[in-house]
Amino acid sequence: MRTNSSGAHTGLRHKKKSRHAQEITVTDPTLLDDLGNVKKDIDTILLHLNYQTDPDLIDSYAYQLKSAYMRYKFLLRQIQKAQ
Repeated sequence: MRTNSSGAHTGLRHKKKSRHAQEITVTDPTLLDDLGNVKKDIDTILLHLNYQTDPDLIDSYAYQLKSAYMRYKFLLRQIQKAQ
């Protein structure tokens, strides 16, 4: 797993900027905005999850994280279809 600048695990594997990143900029800007927002959501959820000790809140963040990952994957597929 990778970590973001604050040291939290992102769980996402990203390639460094490549020609693929250039292709994405051509697609619908709202999809890219949504993808960026979901990425921020994932980072925020992971930060909260890393500091929780209450079992109910840990479960809640785990479900939120799974949901955010599913949205992220969906948006990536939509971006690929749009190209």
